[in-house]
Formats: sequence, structure tokens, C-alpha cells
Amino acid sequence: MHNANLNNIPDTWVVAYRAADQIQANCLVGLLKHHGINAHLRGESLSGAVGELPMDALQVEIMVDKADFVKARHIAMEADSAVLEDDWICVKCKETNAATFDLCWQCGHDPQNDRE
Repeated sequence: MHNANLNNIPDTWVVAYRAADQIQANCLVGLLKHHGINAHLRGESLSGAVGELPMDALQVEIMVDKADFVKARHIAMEADSAVLEDDWICVKCKETNAATFDLCWQCGHDPQNDRE
């Protein structure tokens, strides 16, 4: 049996991906589990320190066994690029917006108005 660190993550596990937030991290863990890869989150409780820690320190790490690293990394990067393909550019201010945004985060423009 492997020794576990303080987070109860086996010492044979490595960081496969650093998610921007808990939502992205949990989605990716679900996707990895769907592909038969056991994954664990580390750093998910740090969101309470927003404003006290640098933003990159608040990223949630997705841990997997070393044996699953290459496959997990590939799945995570594929999911990440699929999201980027759906991003849209505001015709009013030319800002890039995530596919999940209904309005431009920069100027508040509604892209639905462009289709009318």
C-alpha cells in the first residue's frame, strides 16, 4: 500500500491539470471518471481566500495516478480547447467572451440583437 500525503492523495498521484475554479475542476473530474480515470481535487477549499492570495494560487488541481497522466492530460486539454472553440467576439467592443456568457462581459452588448 502506498503512503498518503496530508490530503489523503496517494504519493503516486500527480497534477494532471490546474482548473481556473471549482466548477471547471468538478466538470473535468466527472469527465475523467466517465473515461475510467479516478481523479481527486486539491485546493478546492482555497476559494475563501480570494483577495488574500494571488489568483494563480487559487487554481484547483486535478490529481490522477501517474499511470493515467497522459490520458488524463489529453482529455483535459481536449475539453479545454472545445470550450475555446465556442467563444465569441463582441461586434461592439471586439472583446472575446466565453461561450457561457449571454452578454459581453466588457460592454454588456447582447449578441442576440445582432441577429434581428
